[in-house]
Amino acid sequence: QVSAQVDSLLVSAVSFCGRASLPEAMAPAALHVYKAGRGHVGQLVVDQSMARAGEVQRPQLVVIMDNSGSMGQWSQKMLNDVFPQALERMGFSPDDRVLLILFSCAATRHRLRVGDLAGFRAGRQGSTQMRGVY
Repeated sequence: QVSAQVDSLLVSAVSFCGRASLPEAMAPAALHVYKAGRGHVGQLVVDQSMARAGEVQRPQLVVIMDNSGSMGQWSQKMLNDVFPQALERMGFSPDDRVLLILFSCAATRHRLRVGDLAGFRAGRQGSTQMRGVY
């Protein structure tokens, strides 16, 4: 029932399986949706005029990490050494923004610059309880 509603919405709003619902000249972007098993997959095609230099923004960088006591010194080492190096190799600059989410028995969020990770002190938060998950 939900799938039929989604199919109906997609057919009326975007191109579906290659059949455009709007003339190509009117649509700077088109979403092509195809049935795949019980779900759908899609391809977003964007006209080059939308990808002008200076208008493209990097996606929000988010790092999520278990910071519970059982992680020992490794969570601090990841924050101070591993993540900054990995992000630099991925092309991020020290001035790029990162949202750091730390979790254990509670979750905290920190808005930082990539360059701030090397000196960030997270502390320990408690423990994660995985009993009953598996």
